[in-house]
Amino acid sequence: MGTVCISVDAELGWGFFDTAEPPMGRLNRAVWGWNQLRELCDRYGIPTTWAVVGHLCLDDCDGVHREHPLGAERFERERTEWSTRQSLRFGPSLVDDVLSADVDHELASHSFSHPDFTVESTTDAVVRAELSQFEAVTDDYGVDATSFVFPRNHIAHRELLVDRGYRCYRDLSPTRQLEPLARRQLEKLRQTTIGSPPLVRPRIDDHGLVAIPASLYLFGFEGCGRNVAELVGTDPIVRQAIGGIERVAATDRLFHMWLHPNNVTTLADVDRLEAIWQHLAAAREAGRVDVMTMGEIARDELAAEPQYA
Repeated sequence: MGTVCISVDAELGWGFFDTAEPPMGRLNRAVWGWNQLRELCDRYGIPTTWAVVGHLCLDDCDGVHREHPLGAERFERERTEWSTRQSLRFGPSLVDDVLSADVDHELASHSFSHPDFTVESTTDAVVRAELSQFEAVTDDYGVDATSFVFPRNHIAHRELLVDRGYRCYRDLSPTRQLEPLARRQLEKLRQTTIGSPPLVRPRIDDHGLVAIPASLYLFGFEGCGRNVAELVGTDPIVRQAIGGIERVAATDRLFHMWLHPNNVTTLADVDRLEAIWQHLAAAREAGRVDVMTMGEIARDELAAEPQYA
């Protein structure tokens, strides 16, 4: 029997905080999407890893963050064009709703303010500040996060995660590791139309962290392509997700889906997720798959690792 995991990059506006032209259509619906996603998880009893940007746990700030190594310039948008956009910067009630749900969700870290860990300006000092400030703002929730999702899936500074007590992170999908970019795009098109998303295995990396690869991004086929596909048949992402659930049920492997709440902007998006969640819940109830969080997967992987004196 295989395992299914769902991880959520819970960012609101922070995923696009430092981009020149944020997709405001998506961001204006981000809170709605968060609530729709949480309600689906609750309705179908699907435990999910919510990787939250720590700043969302605040209910106010000065927009300067003098204690941050990148300085006030990093947070300039908070003091200017987003100064009145509280719903893009803060979300403590949304985090409360996740943690108080009947479903046993996992609160993971997505850093404090979502910097790209692979750029030169993100030094060791910046990463340490991002990790420690996340811990500070989540302390009141009684949360000790052990799972990490890298901003933009750009993996770096893993050794600093070990220092802060993390046990696992979301790794790239095998298809994301193909080079060059053109080949990745062709692989994505092939998988969406005729292929299947990969089943994966967690592995313990060279830092002793459990790397948990992704299998399928649930909003990786949008725009005209999605519209045309839906006119002639089933939503291709629903087909892929259900196919992945069915395939993993006959194995001892992992099928790992992920998304952002700000992907969920329309009722059609909710319908997509509900079709997947409903199929997953039925497969679990039939005893065909387990549904686990990243933290649970890491716990079991580390427990199975041979211990040497």
